Amino acid sequence: MIFIILIFFVVAIVLYKHYQQSSIAQVIVADIPSVQRNRLIATDTISMPAGGVVELLRTKEGLEIRTARWMPKKTPKGTILLCQGYTEFLEKYDEVVKELLDRDFAVLTFDWRGQGLSSRLIKDPQKGHMTSFADFITDAELIYQKIVVPKMPTPYHIMGHSMGGHLAFRVLQESPEYYTKAILCAPFFGWAPNFGAGNLNSTVVLLISNLMKAIGSSQSYAYGATAPYLEKTLAGQTSDRVRFQKRVTFYKVEPHLLMGGPTWNWILESTKSLHLILQAKRIAQIQTPILLVSGAKDKIVNPQAHHTIAATSEKITLVDFPASMHEILMEQDVIRDAFWQEFDQFMD
Repeated sequence: MIFIILIFFVVAIVLYKHYQQSSIAQVIVADIPSVQRNRLIATDTISMPAGGVVELLRTKEGLEIRTARWMPKKTPKGTILLCQGYTEFLEKYDEVVKELLDRDFAVLTFDWRGQGLSSRLIKDPQKGHMTSFADFITDAELIYQKIVVPKMPTPYHIMGHSMGGHLAFRVLQESPEYYTKAILCAPFFGWAPNFGAGNLNSTVVLLISNLMKAIGSSQSYAYGATAPYLEKTLAGQTSDRVRFQKRVTFYKVEPHLLMGGPTWNWILESTKSLHLILQAKRIAQIQTPILLVSGAKDKIVNPQAHHTIAATSEKITLVDFPASMHEILMEQDVIRDAFWQEFDQFMD
């Protein structure tokens, strides 16, 4: 009798958790107004280059994806599609956008669904949640068809950091004809050994995250993940404290940008996507020359994974930055200058 009561109690908890999960339709009803995301945010110390055009794209589910684009003053050499990492938003790349414009590239960037000022996916906007990583690729395709092809100058190139590098790599596999060159900065090809699930076998991660989804915890923070606390959330990103502090001010100007750790479903879907993009047959499909830059002091993604993947394809040129942490594009000037030298050589 006690066993039956216990089973009933467990089933009731699981059903309650499933019932408590929010749907896309519910989130859209409570979403921020379009006017709040149809703008570029500035702080006392940071502003995006002049001339930016913000455009909102609507997905088939009714989500809004925030995009922004710029044209250089001179005849453009082509377009860079800039893909951000986990928790990031387009204003974080103010310096990068300016440096690309100074090199006469048109720039297009956007906030992935679930972060920045694009539509979030669950009721708690601070949780990093994703239904499927395939949805990210669907959004990238929407941007390519609605903005890149009809509105941006050729040739088209793609540039991604961390999760954005992971997704750019996947785009190159699934649409090898879209982009002429690619720059991947500290791409997420695996967690650093001492970060999050980095010390676990990916099969174990899949087993645990699938179990948590089955019991109704897919929208709960994964083990060790928490609500945002700036020093913790951004720890280990860059050794440049000035740039670190400048970007913290964005969250004070627009608190909706702030995100904490990932949900169990984000962990599940990111691990599934890792298994997918690291398949030898998919890497062999890549036709685009890739500059892969890696920070030797990266404690978030695994630098060794960059070496492993680079060794599998003649299309990939790997460059190590011995003094860099995860945010190569937002590191100290000596590191950033070295990156831009590699960028110029690769693009020329």
